[in-house]
Amino acid sequence: MSYLIKFFFCGIICSFIFPPFLLFPLGFLIFPYLFFLLKDKKIKNLNKSKQFIYGTSFGLGLNIIVLYWVKEPFAFHPATINYSSFSFLLILYISFYFGLLFFILSYFKNDFSKLIMIPVLFVIMEIIRENFLFGFPWITFSLVASGNYYILQLAYFIGSYGLSFFLIFIFLIPSSVFLLLNYSKKFFQKIYLLTAISIFLIFSSLIFIRLNFFHDQNTKVDINLSLNQLNIYQSDKSNSMFKSSRMKEIINIINYQKDTIHIFSETDYPYIIENNDMVELLQKNLSNNNSVIIGGIRKEKNKYYNSLFFISEDYSKFFDKKKLVPFGEFLPFRKNLNFLKFIVGNVDLEKGNTNRLIKTSYNFNFIPVICYEIIFFNDLLSAINNKSPILINITNDAWFGKYSGPYQHFYLSRIRSTELNKFLIRVSNNGVSAIVDNYGKIIDHIPLNKKEMHNLRIKIPLELNNILYLHKLIYLFLIILTITVVIIEKKTKKL
Repeated sequence: MSYLIKFFFCGIICSFIFPPFLLFPLGFLIFPYLFFLLKDKKIKNLNKSKQFIYGTSFGLGLNIIVLYWVKEPFAFHPATINYSSFSFLLILYISFYFGLLFFILSYFKNDFSKLIMIPVLFVIMEIIRENFLFGFPWITFSLVASGNYYILQLAYFIGSYGLSFFLIFIFLIPSSVFLLLNYSKKFFQKIYLLTAISIFLIFSSLIFIRLNFFHDQNTKVDINLSLNQLNIYQSDKSNSMFKSSRMKEIINIINYQKDTIHIFSETDYPYIIENNDMVELLQKNLSNNNSVIIGGIRKEKNKYYNSLFFISEDYSKFFDKKKLVPFGEFLPFRKNLNFLKFIVGNVDLEKGNTNRLIKTSYNFNFIPVICYEIIFFNDLLSAINNKSPILINITNDAWFGKYSGPYQHFYLSRIRSTELNKFLIRVSNNGVSAIVDNYGKIIDHIPLNKKEMHNLRIKIPLELNNILYLHKLIYLFLIILTITVVIIEKKTKKL
């Protein structure tokens, strides 16, 4: 029982390296402690099922804090508030991945093997979790670097998975030093030391190169932006009394200034969109070369879509969301879980099939991203939009509550800007709204739970390339490390 508690509290402390806390130095304490727990002889000799339980215990400690916000959607309606305990099922599900991690790790008996395999298995679990069932790449350890401008640059070269590996690797450096000083087998000492120094020097050099030698030389265009964070209470979104006043507010805003793109959040348009009625209404109220980007629910042939619209005086284009939130935008097993309809609604939304690219009436194109689509980093770019310079992410984070959820969502978005080498324009109903450049630098932002409108002029390149093909090398890297560790294990058994 004492070990179960130790792993649980280890997970709790680990949660504080994630947003909104971002206590980065804690990683250098918690991961060495976790390693020394795992190499304890008593734990090594336990059966595999107990190893799984210990890993799940660590995961529960971590996820109870990091994913505390998942209970918030249940609180918006009296009919579902008593079912908030259902949110624990997601926490338990994510925690099982850590149980599986510990289970696999228990097969490696050599201390150096464990040391190498800890970051390898953490990343493998992230890969599986993103691609299994509906996918949930929310808790990636790359998120830990989202508040560090310098380490964040590595995402450009090695992607989210590579960044997760690097962070856990450097957090384990104190353990590495201890083992190198006390390990009797010189062969393993030399191999590990050479590998560790090489990884550290290469990655440090990449940060230096990115910040000092990668400058955008492309032709740049000036654009005027208006970020409109209306901060509407979730309970008021569906209240018909407020819809009319909300529409008047939107129309007043889009008449303000000239040559400006007015950006609103997800589902800010208060009515169901049918037969192009919203486009016609807003175009009647647009002048002075202004345009609008706004989200709303679109109805077509009795099907509903969560859509983003770009509308100018004589042009319009829309994008339908492709990554829908299970239990938020569609309800799996609806017949058995119909009591959740107050969260999801009576009708499931449909996945979109439009291209993730919108050509504007200005001199640039942008990549539309709705809500938590931004966390699916492997699904955002394609041959069609790869060179487009801007990600425009509209979202409604009021569902996530007032604490950790909105901050985590914002910081996940910030990683995308560096990883994909794109400017990020993000407008959330209640925040955090922001403009982030392709290096992850926050140019401007609107704080959480504030009603504000920010107007500014920015320069962006017409095109921005990236090196996403290099991000795939992490798979080869993980395979090579795993094979190396298996060889070490076999040699150790023969000695």
